[in-house]
Amino acid sequence: MKILVRLNNWIGDVVMSMPAVAAIRAAYPHAELTAVARPWVQDLVDFCPQYFDRMVVFDDQGHFTGARDVWMMGQKLRQERFDRGYVFTRHLKGRLLLAIAGVPNRFSMPLSHHFLSRITQKKHRSSEHQSHRYLDLIRTTGIEVEGVPNWTLKTPPDLLDIADRWLQDLPRPWVFLHAGSAYGGAKRWPAERYAATVQRVLGRQGGTAVLLGVESEREVNASISQALSGQVVDLCGKTSLRETVALIGLADLVLSNDSGLMHVAAAWGRPQIAIFGPTDEHATHPQNSNAQVLVGQAYCRPCFRRECPIDHRCMNSIQVDDATNALLALNPINKHTNV
Repeated sequence: MKILVRLNNWIGDVVMSMPAVAAIRAAYPHAELTAVARPWVQDLVDFCPQYFDRMVVFDDQGHFTGARDVWMMGQKLRQERFDRGYVFTRHLKGRLLLAIAGVPNRFSMPLSHHFLSRITQKKHRSSEHQSHRYLDLIRTTGIEVEGVPNWTLKTPPDLLDIADRWLQDLPRPWVFLHAGSAYGGAKRWPAERYAATVQRVLGRQGGTAVLLGVESEREVNASISQALSGQVVDLCGKTSLRETVALIGLADLVLSNDSGLMHVAAAWGRPQIAIFGPTDEHATHPQNSNAQVLVGQAYCRPCFRRECPIDHRCMNSIQVDDATNALLALNPINKHTNV
């Protein structure tokens, strides 16, 4: 059997869909499982060789955005004669792609049922975690989701020396920070509070702050780096996403906003504190027994806005003491493994 899975476009969403992918693999252990997604998703799929046999890159946001491009990619996939397909994205383009590819059994999240060979429909409660929605989808297709082992990441062989490349000789514990957010400024806890929190934590137990992020987040990380002086290594914009995923697997503590890297830390099971303001912690909290969520208080949350139109009161309600005490309670001292 050949199965095609149209993965999500955002790293956090891909992580939350992976329990469903693991269930598909458990149900069809000998099937050829192919992912199709945007280029950057490849960097995460590389850590999942036990689930996917390969990935087809389709940049439907970059160079291949028009109907003609979708048609051409669909025709290319048609040659492979897939038996079954799942669409985890919520836009019509993913459904259309699998229809053009001639996948006879196609299943998708309930939104629009055009181009679906079977309709899967279930209303989801707003308090339900997003990962359950993907599991509900594949359950309706006859796949058993109970009792499936927890999914895991595996570091690719060429990244096993990642600590030597970037963190060699740095004192532990390594406290990883991701103060940015691709979604927008509303999800960002103030940079000065990140700096003050980590300064207190490092003052109590020593160690090194490791700043993560992409080029567009350099400014926020630079302000944190300056405040922390010699106790920090700023990797913002220096590492690829693939390298960043591998590095997070080595973290002793992680402090972040609600972001894709938050979900990567959860996938590794690293001790973490996740800060939520305008988004819904019930739907997208990190699925990690070593995680604690700090939730802002405001009458207007969750608003899901990219930028706050007023005074960012939900994020500002979370104090430095709250984050400091939460991180210290995780107590990574003597728990980390020397690399």
